[in-house]
Amino acid sequence: MYNTARDKILSQTNNGYDVFRHYLGEETLNCGRRLFSNPFRKDVTPSCRLKYKKTGGGGAWMLIDYGASEWCGDCFSMVAKSKLLDVRHDFVKVLHIIDEDMNLFVFNNEPADYKPKKATPVSMPKSIEDGGVIAFRAIYRTFTSWEKRYWQRYGISQDILERYNVRSLNLCRFERRDGSKFTMRSNYQEAMYGYVFSCGQGIKVYRPYSKIRFLYAGNLPKPYIFGMEQLPEKGQYVIITGGEKDVMSLAAHGFPAICLNSETATLCKELVSNLTSRFDNLFVLYDMDETGRNESSRQVALHAEGCHICRLELPLNGEKKQKDVSDFFALGHTRAELEDIINSKLRKGGV
Repeated sequence: MYNTARDKILSQTNNGYDVFRHYLGEETLNCGRRLFSNPFRKDVTPSCRLKYKKTGGGGAWMLIDYGASEWCGDCFSMVAKSKLLDVRHDFVKVLHIIDEDMNLFVFNNEPADYKPKKATPVSMPKSIEDGGVIAFRAIYRTFTSWEKRYWQRYGISQDILERYNVRSLNLCRFERRDGSKFTMRSNYQEAMYGYVFSCGQGIKVYRPYSKIRFLYAGNLPKPYIFGMEQLPEKGQYVIITGGEKDVMSLAAHGFPAICLNSETATLCKELVSNLTSRFDNLFVLYDMDETGRNESSRQVALHAEGCHICRLELPLNGEKKQKDVSDFFALGHTRAELEDIINSKLRKGGV
């Protein structure tokens, strides 16, 4: 049983590399040097490196510490020593520590889908403009199987997540402007993802099952635009949609798209000018609820003069699981159906 647990941990952590990254710190491993310092001992001169060792049954990452040979070994040995345990006698405990610390759920039978528990309210800013959070430190992990299932229901693959700089968060520590700090952790009831900007210097945290779904920190683009870097240089049309998940769901089905920070944010003239110089038509595809319909109409009215911009509507009733284009694909609708909706608009000249 426990050998199976060991193998599961390795398979979910890139053969142990993510375990080292979790406990040694991503900054340590990504310091840009061949050698790094061991944070668990006084290591003034960097003397550690990771090396992948192949075995008959596969392979695993190993820590090589030239300054203290007792630290040499695989990720289980490293965690044991950092917790003052003996890896041989306390191996089962070590497995449970890694499983719990990294939220791998190796010792829990996870259902095919799950209903999250009610989130615990946390006092934090609700918008970029709030400015309450000024700094953050994120610890990322490999996407778990249940996290992948969440995105796949909308057609979003891991390749798309990587293309749009979306990471699975294990935990994130925040510092407010007044100096106070708080930490948020991901778990099976409250998954947590990061939309990462500015080479890791800015983040929009997304918690799909929590009362407060979004949190912002660091250096974020102003105005906030998601998906701009991934757009083609030119095209027949681009879709302005309601959220980051919608952008990726559209991209996964072959449609170029961007979103603002929210549906109530206003398209600035500079962005519209940029888009109209590259795309023949602008389509606004917001939620099919009252807010989405009103805001998409407002955007079109603001920029209708001298611009081919119009609304797209989906055959959804606007209720909780039938609101946006991500729901559209999750419900089984196809790329061809959305193409028909778009082509109908194009045949009418975009009006």
